[in-house]
Amino acid sequence: MLETPSSRRYLLFVLVACFIGQTAMVYFDDSGRQKPPLSDRAQIGWQVWHKNNCQSCHQIFGYGGFLGPDLTNAIDQLTPERLQSILTVGAKPMPAFHLSENEIDGVAALLGELNGLGVGQLRLKTTPPAPALLDQFIEDLSQQVPLSPSAQLGRKVFKEKKCITCHLPNLQNTAQGPDLCQALERLGNDGITATIRNGRLAAGMPAFDLTSTEEQGICAFFGWLKANSKGLAANFKSAQESGDTSRLPWFEYSK
Repeated sequence: MLETPSSRRYLLFVLVACFIGQTAMVYFDDSGRQKPPLSDRAQIGWQVWHKNNCQSCHQIFGYGGFLGPDLTNAIDQLTPERLQSILTVGAKPMPAFHLSENEIDGVAALLGELNGLGVGQLRLKTTPPAPALLDQFIEDLSQQVPLSPSAQLGRKVFKEKKCITCHLPNLQNTAQGPDLCQALERLGNDGITATIRNGRLAAGMPAFDLTSTEEQGICAFFGWLKANSKGLAANFKSAQESGDTSRLPWFEYSK
């Protein structure tokens, strides 16, 4: 087909026409102009983003590097403590950045406003994200094996501090946090309490200022997780075999 000069000219014409057509679609699409501009606080975060070349590792709306996750909706999974820890101490493989409080506040504002603009990656409507799956599995098991009042408080703190985002009982979580179903066996109550109070900054985990009652609740909840770890693991395995969790966006970042 491409052996004659006329056929090659025709193909070149088609390619050029496609390029011109796509370019026109990009430059004449006014959907971006319909969104509100970034606030002054978010503009500070945008400057930090460019100054530190964050796009080389992270994406916004799917555009950028692939070493780290898409940050379009990252604020949903970050507490203020964890965001500050990541930005100032770092988390493998992300380096630490010596940002001022004003710059950290700007980054938080940027992530918050980006989150309100849309979804960064395609999400399956029929399958909730992995943290939501874990929470549902815990809820289902708690109907069969009730949590003590102390463990119920620990679960509440566990959700509020978004620990569920980083620590999943499988090998496919973005943050690569250890499986907390086995935390009590590995660390004991004293080790868990010390980790909560001091954090593990080199690993990206911040310290949390909890009351002694909340710390005891976390330990009680981890004890419940350990006792029911086989059931949780079975639920995750079942979901993976059905193709649910293995197709979620965070899968591509697992090691």
